[in-house]
Amino acid sequence: MKEFKADAELENILINKGFIETTSKRNKIKGKKSFKQSKNAKKEIYFDYINVKVLPSGDSRISLTEKELKYIFLYFDLKPADFKELVYDGNFNFEKVHKGINSLKKELDLHKDLDGRFRRQNKVERILKAYNEININ
Repeated sequence: MKEFKADAELENILINKGFIETTSKRNKIKGKKSFKQSKNAKKEIYFDYINVKVLPSGDSRISLTEKELKYIFLYFDLKPADFKELVYDGNFNFEKVHKGINSLKKELDLHKDLDGRFRRQNKVERILKAYNEININ
């Protein structure tokens, strides 16, 4: 399984996904980098030397699996109300997102076992579709 680190490869992936580098001059000198979807966005991916942090929550990893990188992109892509379906407080956390996705998959299976269509089912399908459509390359 491919792993990503705070290096030029991950930087290129972020830029290709529409992120812009917002690193201050001071942090550039220190070898740190930051990326946002827009200059004034609150959510940020921060290369703190060898760590990859997701701000404002601060959850970090030294290396990311492809699945964890998809979790980060999902955090940035989903509306806050939809992301709260994965993590109730809306703060990014790798383990909580993983559990949330698995929980939504089980819930969707339960909905499909029942006859009929439920309003919540549309929301669950939309979130899982957004996750499945994330392409790293």
